[in-house]
Amino acid sequence: MLNPPRRPRLTAHLHDLTCWLFPEFHQPANVAAEKLFAERIWKRAAGLIAVSESTRRDACASWA
Repeated sequence: MLNPPRRPRLTAHLHDLTCWLFPEFHQPANVAAEKLFAERIWKRAAGLIAVSESTRRDACASWA
C-alpha cells in the first residue's frame, strides 16, 4: 500500500469496566492508565466489542 491511512478506523475490546465502576479496588495508577486509554482509543474507535452482556450493559450505562 503506497499511502496507508493516517487515522485508520479502530475497533476496541472491552473486557471489564471495574476500573470505572469500582476504582477503590484498583491501584490509582491502573485507574489513571485506563482513563488515558479510554481518551485515546475508545472515543476514537468506530466500534466497541464487549466480551459479555454484562460488560455491554455496564458500558451503555456508563456512556449513555
